[in-house]
Amino acid sequence: LRPARAARTSRNDRARVPKNMVAFMNVNYDIDKHVLRAFLGKAGPVVRMSFCVNNKKEFLGKGTCEYKSAEAAETALKELNGLPINQRHHRKIAVKAYNFRTQEQLQGGS
Repeated sequence: LRPARAARTSRNDRARVPKNMVAFMNVNYDIDKHVLRAFLGKAGPVVRMSFCVNNKKEFLGKGTCEYKSAEAAETALKELNGLPINQRHHRKIAVKAYNFRTQEQLQGGS
């Protein structure tokens, strides 16, 4: 028996990753979604946000943000990553490019 090969992503699958989305992590669990949206909105118009929650519907401090343009997502990556959201929420937010690796991080673990 041969060992199973790891699944490879095709060029077409990689092309489907939206360029106007970012993943955010390390956010305080008790943050108001409007405060988070306003912070991420500093990079450009936000179309949609989704939040990772547990089975009790409690926010897990991570999710995704879809911007109106890829340029706004790029601005978020460059200018918002590593900043605290405000004085009350002092954790430094991690803003990452939305790709297959960050999808795994959002779904499972670290």
